[in-house]
Amino acid sequence: WPSFSVPSEASFVSLALALLPHGLIGFVVSAILSATLGQANDAFNWLAATLTRDIYVPLKKRLTGASSSESHQLFFARLTMLIVGILGIGVALYIPKLGGAFEFALGFYSLTAAFAMPVFLGLLYTRTPWWSGIASCAAAITVALTLMALGMWKEQTFVRNMLSESIVTVVVFFGSTLWYKRDDPRNVEIIKLEQDLRNPVLVDRKSKSFTGMPIYNLIGRICFVLGGVLLLCTLLPSKPVSPAILNTVAGAMLIVLGFGIWYGTRSKDLSSVGEV
Repeated sequence: WPSFSVPSEASFVSLALALLPHGLIGFVVSAILSATLGQANDAFNWLAATLTRDIYVPLKKRLTGASSSESHQLFFARLTMLIVGILGIGVALYIPKLGGAFEFALGFYSLTAAFAMPVFLGLLYTRTPWWSGIASCAAAITVALTLMALGMWKEQTFVRNMLSESIVTVVVFFGSTLWYKRDDPRNVEIIKLEQDLRNPVLVDRKSKSFTGMPIYNLIGRICFVLGGVLLLCTLLPSKPVSPAILNTVAGAMLIVLGFGIWYGTRSKDLSSVGEV
């Protein structure tokens, strides 16, 4: 792949083209596109929701004293998603200049992975002020960017980012407990969470819900269809290194899987079953 700035990133595609028959190559392409679009969709949605509900709405209420209507929030969220999507496309076009998608992903996640640590720590220990998560993330990214600017530990960049951010996040998170005040009105939600975690959940064992089962029946039917497509792909021309029998095996596995799922959900008309 001489036209690629980072030819090594085409190794997975090269293996698929060399070792898989035509039917399975299509499945691989579909899986790659599905995973990429699904992840992008999730990221754009939560970014738009966070910017709208957690930043725009409180900021507007504080500055103007007026609350945003549901329709106005929806419009702002759509506009935010459009802007975030355009920025995402711009970053994607610039990624080859940063060493390729793999290197960019490693660098990006090594800088931002520590952002999830205050969330997990907050589930284990709740006696922290409301700003502990913000302070932990801000301190972590500041230290990581400082070490990057100083060029320290260049040979292990990703390890440096992860290790330094993890240590700083833990220190700042638990250090913020010195400023925790239980009577602070902003800690009301935290206190409610503590009470909820201490209260046992009582479930009526006679109550069963089948409202989510029809999707499994649909998945079984989809497996039938995809298995049939792969069996038909057996008739396509093949090469010794990628024999058509692989399509037969994969198609048979999908049909068996689909039959198992369909058999497990066939006993009732699940589409009409609600709470029992």
